[in-house]
Amino acid sequence: MPESLVRYSRRPPEEAERRHVEIELTVTADGEVRDPVAVSDTGDPRLTGQALRAVATARYRPRLVEGEPQETKGVRFIQPFYVLIEAVPAEPPAPATPQGQGSG
Repeated sequence: MPESLVRYSRRPPEEAERRHVEIELTVTADGEVRDPVAVSDTGDPRLTGQALRAVATARYRPRLVEGEPQETKGVRFIQPFYVLIEAVPAEPPAPATPQGQGSG
C-alpha cells in the first residue's frame, strides 16, 4: 500500500478525506492493460491521472478458460486516495469604526 495512503488514512476526519477513482479496462491474454478509462472520479484530474498511470503500468493475471489465458473486457478497479482537506482561511474581522464616527 502506498505510504501516503496509510499516512493520511490515520488522520482525523476533519483533516483528511477518502476519495476514489474507478477505472475500467481490458486485461489482455498476456496480462497487459488495454483501453483504461476513468468511469467515476472525484473531479480531481490529478488523482484521475495518477490512477490511470498506475493501472496502465501494472501487469495482471489473465482469466483462464480451460487452462488458456483469455482477454477480459470490462475489468473494474477502484483506487482509493486519502487527501488532506485544505483549511478554508477565516474571513478577516471587519475594521472597527471609532466611536462617534458612525454614519448619520
